[in-house]
Amino acid sequence: APDSRAEPPAELLARLAVDPADPEALIGLADRHEAAGRHRHARRYLRAFVRLVYRHPRRPEAITRLAALRPAIPWFVESDEREEGGFLVYRNAIDGLPAVRVPAGPYRRRLEVDEASIVFDVEMPDYLIDLHETPRSVLQAFLWDGGFEAPAYWSRDGLAWMEARAAEVPHWFPLQGGPLDPSLPMWGLNYYGARAMARWAGKRIPTEAEWEKAARGGIHLDGADEYRPNPRPERRYPWGDEPVIGPDGSYRANLDCVVPARGDDSDARSIPVDSLPEGASPYGCLHMAGNVTEWNRDRWIEDDERFRLPRKAPYASETSRKEDTARAVRGGYFKEGENDGAIDARKARTFACAEMCWLFKAGLRSAADAPALEAEPDVWPLEDEPDPLDAERLYETAVAAE
Repeated sequence: APDSRAEPPAELLARLAVDPADPEALIGLADRHEAAGRHRHARRYLRAFVRLVYRHPRRPEAITRLAALRPAIPWFVESDEREEGGFLVYRNAIDGLPAVRVPAGPYRRRLEVDEASIVFDVEMPDYLIDLHETPRSVLQAFLWDGGFEAPAYWSRDGLAWMEARAAEVPHWFPLQGGPLDPSLPMWGLNYYGARAMARWAGKRIPTEAEWEKAARGGIHLDGADEYRPNPRPERRYPWGDEPVIGPDGSYRANLDCVVPARGDDSDARSIPVDSLPEGASPYGCLHMAGNVTEWNRDRWIEDDERFRLPRKAPYASETSRKEDTARAVRGGYFKEGENDGAIDARKARTFACAEMCWLFKAGLRSAADAPALEAEPDVWPLEDEPDPLDAERLYETAVAAE
C-alpha cells in the first residue's frame, strides 16, 4: 500500500469526507502536521484517530503521541469581569470546562478540636478551580481519548492498580447506568481515575485549602487588603449561613434528597452541574455543597494534626507520614444532610475501592496553578481545516467499531 504521508493533504481530506473514520487518512494527516511542527493540527487528527479507530496496530503509538502533544498552557480567558466586581474566568482547551481564578490572599479556616472551635487565617497564592463539578460528558471524552490506555496520565500506584484490575477496567466506562445525560456530574471513579482525568486536562485535584477557599471566599475577595472584604469570611455554606431551602422554596443545594427522583430510579437524584446558581460560592463555584462529593488531594489526617500544619500555601498534608490509604472528600452528596454540606465537613475515604467510590458518589472538581496573567494560550480554534470530530456519525461510528 502507498505511504499515506506522501499523499497531498487535499486527497487525505477528501478521504475523510467520504469516511470520517479512515485510519490511514487520520494518521497520515497527523504525521504530516507533527513533522511540520503544527502540533495543534496533529493533536486534532490523533484525537480523532483514537476516538474512531479501535483495532489498529498504531493505536498505542497514537495515544502516546496524543498525550505528549498536550498544550503547555491549556487555558484561555473567556471573560474578565474584575471591573464589575467579578473575576477572571478561563476555559480549558482540553475538557472545555470553565474555571475561575481565585485571587491570592488569606482565607479563614475553622477547626473543631476537643469540642472547641479554632479560627485562623491561611495564606494562599492565586490558582484556578473549576466552576462546577466534572460532568459525565468529560468522562466520556477522557475515555474516547484513550484515557485508560495512556500511562502519561496515571501515577505509578495508579498504573499498578490498573494492572491488577485490568479485567475490570473497560474502554467504555459504564456512565452511572441509564441513558447518558452529559449535564449530570460524573461519580463513582476512584482517586486514581480522578487524578488521571485531571492530568489529562492539564489540571490536578485541589488541596483541601484550595477547595475551602473556593467555597468560603478569601478574607478579601479580590485579594487586595482593603478593597472588597468578604462579608462572611467564616460562612457555614458556600452561599452564606442561610438554610438550604430559601424562603421562597428555592433550593441552594442538592442535599437530603430535596430534588425529586427522575422516573422510577430512586438513586438518580443528581442534577445538572450548572444548576442552582443561588447556592454559588463567592467566586461563583456551583454545587460545593451537595450533588456529589469531591476528591481532595490531601492525605487524610485529623483536624488536631491539621492545626499544626503550616498556615500558608500549600497548606496540604502531602507530607503526612500516615499510611497512604485514604483521601479527604468534601461537599457531601444528594442523599446526605445539611451538616454534610457544610464547608468544614470532611470525611476520609479509601481511594482505590471502586465499590466504596460508587456508594459515596465520588466526583471531581479540578484545580490548576494559575497561568501568568500575560501568558498566551497555545490552543485556539482552528479554521484552516475542517474538524474531523465534527461529524454526525461520530458516536454511531465509535459504537459500531466497539
